[in-house]
Parts: sequence; structure tokens; C-alpha cells
Amino acid sequence: MKWLPVEEAAILNAGMRRLWSRIIACIRGSWIPLLGILAGQAILYGPSLIGSRILLPLDILSQPGVYLPASHPAAGQPVYDKVLSDLIFLAEPTRSFMAKEFRAGSMARWNPMQYAGAPFPVPKLSPFVWLGASTESPVIWAWIQVALAVICGLGAFAFCRRVLGISFWPATVAAWSYPLTGFFILWAGYGLPYSVVWLPWLLIAIHAVLRSDHPWAGIGISVATFLTLVSGALDIAGQVLLTSGLFALWCHFDRHGQRSFARRPLGALAIVVGGWVLGFLLAAPDILPMLEYSGTGARMERRGGGDEERPPVGLVSLPQVVLPNIYGSSERGSFPAIPPAEGNLLESSSATYTGLLATLLLAPLAWCSRRHRSINWFFVALSIFTLGWCLNLPIIVDLLRIPGLNMMSHNRFTFAASFAILCLATVGLDVLWQHTFQGQHWFWVPAALLVFIAVWCLLQVGSPPEEVRQLRVQVLAGKPFDFIRDRAGVEAVEAWFDRHFRMAALLSATGAAIWIALLLRQKMPRWIGAALPVVLLGDLLWYGYGRRPQCDPSLYFPRIPMLEEIAKAPPGRVVGFNCLPARLAETHGLRDVRGYDAIDPARHIDLMAIAADPRSPVLAYSQTQWFTPRAALTPPNDVRLSPVLDMLGVRYLIGRGEPPPGTRPQFRGDDYWAFVNPRAMPHAFIPKRVQTVANDRERKGLLAQPNFNPADLAFVEQTVDLPAEAKGTAEIAGETSSEV
Repeated sequence: MKWLPVEEAAILNAGMRRLWSRIIACIRGSWIPLLGILAGQAILYGPSLIGSRILLPLDILSQPGVYLPASHPAAGQPVYDKVLSDLIFLAEPTRSFMAKEFRAGSMARWNPMQYAGAPFPVPKLSPFVWLGASTESPVIWAWIQVALAVICGLGAFAFCRRVLGISFWPATVAAWSYPLTGFFILWAGYGLPYSVVWLPWLLIAIHAVLRSDHPWAGIGISVATFLTLVSGALDIAGQVLLTSGLFALWCHFDRHGQRSFARRPLGALAIVVGGWVLGFLLAAPDILPMLEYSGTGARMERRGGGDEERPPVGLVSLPQVVLPNIYGSSERGSFPAIPPAEGNLLESSSATYTGLLATLLLAPLAWCSRRHRSINWFFVALSIFTLGWCLNLPIIVDLLRIPGLNMMSHNRFTFAASFAILCLATVGLDVLWQHTFQGQHWFWVPAALLVFIAVWCLLQVGSPPEEVRQLRVQVLAGKPFDFIRDRAGVEAVEAWFDRHFRMAALLSATGAAIWIALLLRQKMPRWIGAALPVVLLGDLLWYGYGRRPQCDPSLYFPRIPMLEEIAKAPPGRVVGFNCLPARLAETHGLRDVRGYDAIDPARHIDLMAIAADPRSPVLAYSQTQWFTPRAALTPPNDVRLSPVLDMLGVRYLIGRGEPPPGTRPQFRGDDYWAFVNPRAMPHAFIPKRVQTVANDRERKGLLAQPNFNPADLAFVEQTVDLPAEAKGTAEIAGETSSEV
């Protein structure tokens, strides 16, 4: 009987050791990648995370005619990057409106603040939209970035461990790197990454069904599909699902080969399809109204007709995959060096950037792993396919122009190429980590390419691109370009290019040196394994640091006294006269007849076109953002607008600067003035007569007549049974974003 306590103690000790090892494995398996992800976000966005800065380009408000009055200290200052204006003109007004509705206990489905009232096309079930609407404070933008980074970073870690079978530390480096890649850095603050972050999780679930025989993982496919569809932009969600479909086909045919059409393999594939279908059904209540409204949009009409807002560029885009700054950018201190780039790195192949060494050093090393050869080919094919639009590869471009696929923004498909390069690089890092490197003759090709890039970049230092030299001649001749107005501005641009070429040369030389060491010694020197992850992360952090401006909170839509006066005046819609772009009036509770929601309801746009000044700017992605009406002013303060705007209830015409000579606007403040339109109709009214005009073109012509009076006559498309002359009154008893 004496041996029992000893055995029990041994069993207890063994159980405690197993429990302790599992705890250690759990901590090491989740907290280390998580802490690294959080550290990367703290480096990039630390001031915004603690609220001392705002992760929004609020300096956009300082541009002439946008928002800040001329007397404001920041007015007229150069902006960091004018390309980021959508974050101010669209993203923040949308988030702020939804936050206010949440606070009022309402789920926003209708936005009465723009387009004279329109559906609110925001994914209502998106966890990131809910997070953004959880507070009215714009500090939440930085924390949304943290949430995105955690989800996609841990997803990359899990994908590398479960699907690729990578050892812990290389997978951890992948987790730290993925949120720092070009797509997530350049599109920070936009809704596009909201769907992309679920890509690794969706691929893990598909792999579990098709390669690991876990049919219950079909539920995971449904959940990941649902989250992909409801989180962000539908066309990006479609591209994520298309990527998952290609991955599912590879999993199926790679495993089963000639037996791919047997009953059991097809059953597993049916589970995957069923998971997608269930995910679509779960997301249907959210996405179907959005699809219905999108179908009424002017942008969708143009795309359906074959119009391409961002057409393919060509092979000139290829260098941007590893040298994202080679052609300059729209940032302050830089300059767009070639017309195809136009400085808009977001819409270019620069969003593919996963690191120069990751692409030209580690990714080729993935071919040293025999067990990854098949999936390596899949990643290569995926990279070519998803970069095909940017590179203008004939067969791929023709395929992506098929009706249905042509509704997507294929230049943004770069996120899939970036993920593929990251996976290849992680396999290559694992090769070095496991000391399984085996030299191959063709490895001298990427080594030589890195040497060429290093030499070429060094030659560019002190010798800026031809376009920059032409800029110097132009500016010194007294012809400024944007905010580049003198010699100092040109020298700042030249210094910007020199700085980026030096960094690229340093990275390329480092990669070439590592290649040569590997190829000559046929084994990895110890210093490479320790230093390479640091260099990789340093490269991505250097690329991302300062890419997104973090502005002083005092610039966050300071109150404009004159706009506050209008908000207290009798109700009516407003319109800017060469100023105050669409949706900025929402900051003071004013309802604008213009709007910006990336859809542009076509019938409203047609009405606005009748009332537009011929010189009014029209942007393809937002046709009424800078809409300027035809306006005739009669001193001292009478204003006559198009009868169409009278019909739409435009009561206030807002301008900036000095009012027209001889006039006395009813409202005037610091750099702002506004006239009252006495002919503006109330939001609800009863016209005297109704006339049926079925032909759309004829109806527009009648509305455009200067003698059209909306109080006397209304046009309808179908015959209605009404008396010859209608009488009565109408008023709005109550209105919310959900009902009137």
C-alpha cells in the first residue's frame, strides 16, 4: 500500500507537466505574434492611439474653398497628400453620421443629409463599421487599424502554421509583417481592407475541408464568407471569394488528381460550395439592399457599359512591386514622375509591396522546400493573375472584362498577390530557419537582379528622373506646380527621391550579399537567421511610417458660426457655390442637395446636371462633390437658381470669400456668406397639376425649361388618376433615418 501515493504523485506530476507545457505552448502560440502585431501598430500610429493626434488627413480642410476660413492659422497650408481626401469627404462623414444614429438608438438605413435624401449604403453588420460607430470620437480610427492588424496578422500566422506547416518563428514573422504590407498601409482608413482581413481565415477553413477531412470546417467557411461579404466593399469581397475559389480548386485537384471527380472528393467540394452558399444567405439581408441601390447608380451604369475608371497600365507598373516609390507619389515633398502612376500609390501596383528582400530573396528560397512545390506554383499563378490587370497582360485582362467581373476594381486585386508573396517568403524563411537550403543554378538570377537594382538605384542618387528635372526648369521659370513653388520645393523633391533610392540600394545590396553568401557557402551563416527578420520588419516599418498623416485634434471640423446660424434658420437644403464640397455641411446638421457615397444615384445625378453651371467640375467617382449651380444674383440679395433646385428645396446658396459686388447676403461670417432662395419648395408639397411624360429625354427637356414651376406642375412617368387641379397641404410630422 505504500507505493500508491508515489504513483499518484508521479501521475499528478506528469499531468501538471502536460498542463504546464500546454499553457506555455498556448502563450507562445498566440501572445508572441499578438504582441509583435500590436508593437508594429504602436510604432505606426502611436500618437493617434492615445488621442494626441487624429488618424485622418485633416489638413485637407485647409485647402482653399474646402472648409477652414481664411483667418484660421492652418488655412492655405500645403497638404500632406491630397489623394487621401476621400477619408475627409466620405469616410469620416459616414462614420460620424452612423455614430450619431447609434447614439439616438437608430440603425441608419436612409441618409436625409445628402442627395436630397438617399439610401445609406454602408454594411450594417460589419464589425468594423460597428466599432467605428461605437463612439463619436474620431480617435476610433486608429483602433480600427489595430483591430484589422490583429485579425489579419493572426490569420496569417494560423495559415502558415496549419496550411503551410511552417515552424513557429517564421510564421510569427509573417504575422508581424502582414499588417505592414503595402495594401494595408496605403489603404489605412478606407473600407477596402475590411473584407481582405478575412482571407487567411477563409483559406484555412477551405483547406481543413478539402485537405484535412474536417467536414465541420464547412461552418467556418460559412462564417468567414459571411464576414467577408458584410464587412466592407462588395467588389473587394467578390475578389476575396474569387481568390478562395481558386484556392479550393487547387486543394481539390492537387490532392485527388485523377480521382478528382470521384464521389467522395466531390462530396468534400460540395461542402465547400455549401459553406459559401450558406454564407451568402446569412449576408443576404445586408448585401441585397446595397446591391439594389448600387444598381441605380451612375457609376454602375457606366461600368456596365464598359467604362473603366482605372484602366490597365502596363509593364511599367512591374517595378513598383519591389520599388513602390520609384515613380514618386502625391505626398508632400514628392512628385509624380510619370503620367501612368499619377502619384496615386493606392491605385497602383505599389499596394503589392511585401518587402524588397521578401520578394527577391526569401520568395525564391521557397523552392528549396520540396513539400511546398505544388502550393508554391499556386502562389506564383495567383500573383500573375491578380497583377495581370495592372500589368495589362492580354489574356488575363480579357478575362477580367467579362460582364460581372468588369464591375470590380481589378487594380485593387493586388492584395491577393501580396498575400501570395508573403506566403512564399515565409516558406523561404522557414528553409533558412530549418537549415534545408539547397543551392540551384537559377538562384543566381534573383541575386543578379538585386545587384542590378542596387547599382541602378545608386546611379539615380543625385540624378533625379527626367520629369523632376523638367519640374525644376518649370518652377524656376515662374510656373509653380501645386505647392512646389520655388527652388527649395524642387530641392525637397530631389531629396525625397535620393532618400528612397538610397534605401532601395541598401536593401538590394544586403539581399545580394546574402545570396552570394548562401550560394558560395551552400549553407546559412548564423548571422543571417538572426538579422533577416529584423531587416524585413524594418523595411516594412520604414515604408509605412508616416505614410498616413496624423493631425492635430484642433483641426477636426472646428465650428463655423455662419453655418451654425443657417442650422437654426428655417429648414431647407443647401448647396455650395465653388466651395464646401459635398457632405461637409453635414458637420453642422445641414442637408445638402449634393452627395458622395461612391454610387451616385443616376436619376438624381441627371436632375443635378440640368441645374449645373457649365464650368462645374465633374469627377468620375463623385459627380456632385464639387457641383456648382447656375445662379443669377439680383442686388441686393435675391438669388435665382434652376427651377430643378427650387423643386429639390435648395434654400441656401453658400459661398466663400467676398460676396459679389453690390450684394448683401442674408448670412455673412468669417470668410463665408449665404443667400436665401425665396423660391425653394418645402420638403413636402402638393403641385397643382400633374402631366404624364413617359419619355425620359423629353421629361428632362421639360424640366430644363426656365419657365418650369414645380409648384404648378409635376411630371410623372405613368398615368395617375388625379383631378385636373389638386388642392391641399402637406407637412412632415416626423423624420428619422429609418422612417418619415
